[in-house]
Amino acid sequence: MKKHILAVALFISATLPGFADPKADIDYIVEQTVTRELFEGALQAQKTVLLPALESSFREQGVEVSDLDKFLDIMVDEWIDAFTEEMQASIGEVYMGEFTDAELQAIAEFYRSSGGQALIAKTPAIMQASAELGMKAGPAAFQSVKPRMENRLKEEGVVLSKPNALERILDAF
Repeated sequence: MKKHILAVALFISATLPGFADPKADIDYIVEQTVTRELFEGALQAQKTVLLPALESSFREQGVEVSDLDKFLDIMVDEWIDAFTEEMQASIGEVYMGEFTDAELQAIAEFYRSSGGQALIAKTPAIMQASAELGMKAGPAAFQSVKPRMENRLKEEGVVLSKPNALERILDAF
């Protein structure tokens, strides 16, 4: 009888939020969400911007690279590994400061669920698609914002010293 009571007591205490292990939950959340695949998906979308910027930088510095695509692949590959390691090492403290123990437990439970695993698996592709959409939406937003900015600058007394300066600034984006 005592064994049954002890077993029930252990089961109950292990499932109560007060006995959750926030560090283990954070470690699991970080392991599942701060991944190389996530950063790789976002960075791949930026490759079309990075390559011309590198070419320009190398040209300005008089540096010739025999295979710029391969150079960029190597640079991105090594950077993603280092970035992922740095983020994994430090992001846990952010989670600890932003979430309660009960919230961390609920988040970890979600990531253990089939829906959570599906989200984890699809997040890199979503990040890449979002980055690609953002590269299109950003310039379009800057162009559509011009009339609103002109009105607001006038209302708030901000003056640009050269005519058409706002248009030239926004065109740069």
